[in-house]
Amino acid sequence: MDDRGEFRGIYTALVDSPEFQSLSADARLVLFVLKLALGKTGIAVLYPGSLPDRVGLPLERITAALDQLHQENWLQSERNVYWLRNGLRFEPSGPGKFASRREGSTARGGAVMTAGIETQIWMA
Repeated sequence: MDDRGEFRGIYTALVDSPEFQSLSADARLVLFVLKLALGKTGIAVLYPGSLPDRVGLPLERITAALDQLHQENWLQSERNVYWLRNGLRFEPSGPGKFASRREGSTARGGAVMTAGIETQIWMA
């Protein structure tokens, strides 16, 4: 990794999908920032209060965008553990085999794997 940080790939078809198009502009922006912030696995500890500087929106608008992403099943969370649904499945820079991705993800964050969303993560 160089001074630009890690690479994140996003399929171009995302922006044309009806599900993405139905999101508010704020939710779209927050989704892109989360894709960058949550790492390759799309799972990490995140404090919403840290997002205003990264997103460029007031916390109230970010909270509304997070609520929409939760309601429309783009995002799941438990306490401060956030999971961008399908973030790992469609990560083009990740390993090619699901089992190796799971092992790497489990090693990455023990706290994440103790969260109640673990089963949902691997069944999605």
